[in-house]
Amino acid sequence: MISVKNLSLTIQDGRNNKELFQNLNLCLNAGQKIAIMGKSGSGKTTLLKALSGLIKTDKGTILFEGNDLRNMTANELSLHRLKNIGFIFQDNPMIASKNILDNIALPLKYLRLEKKMIENKVHHLAEKLAIQDLLLEKPTFLSGGERQRAGIARALITEPKLILADEPTGSLDFETEAIVLDIFQKIKLIDTSFVMVTHDPAVANICDNVYTLNDKQLHIH
Repeated sequence: MISVKNLSLTIQDGRNNKELFQNLNLCLNAGQKIAIMGKSGSGKTTLLKALSGLIKTDKGTILFEGNDLRNMTANELSLHRLKNIGFIFQDNPMIASKNILDNIALPLKYLRLEKKMIENKVHHLAEKLAIQDLLLEKPTFLSGGERQRAGIARALITEPKLILADEPTGSLDFETEAIVLDIFQKIKLIDTSFVMVTHDPAVANICDNVYTLNDKQLHIH
């Protein structure tokens, strides 16, 4: 589904240039879950941004179902992310003035789905994630684990082809992390690929393959 070939990227690091990737390669099949580990500053989060088309690389290609992200316009990339990619972050940003239902539903509203269909999809997914009783609450009243489950729901609501997760359990305590990992494992992502950046081996172990980003390239364990 995703083919990354000979990716190279140099960024500005203070007054100096820093080469993050050099001829980096990756192949990701539909439904495959991979974890990416590595030292802080090695470029893990930057790689997620590149996979989503949020940043342009210096050289190489990123093909998403055969379409080269470098050839897409800004509007095409925005629509591509909205329809095909779900994002999960360490601290999922929510719109404080909106309740959880509206926060989860936001991508569907951008896709202009009918209101009844949106509500049905949100309630169905919220029930799976055990947050159906929180849909009318504002984000500030949720615990860290509840916010993370709401963030997972928002990432999954469009039934994306790719999930990109950046340290999704990094801010959670041990007990809450276990709950979230159990959710990841129970969610049926048959045709959805999953790329997760993490420092935690326990988190990485729920994936099919684990890579380390080291010396500007990905190395499979």
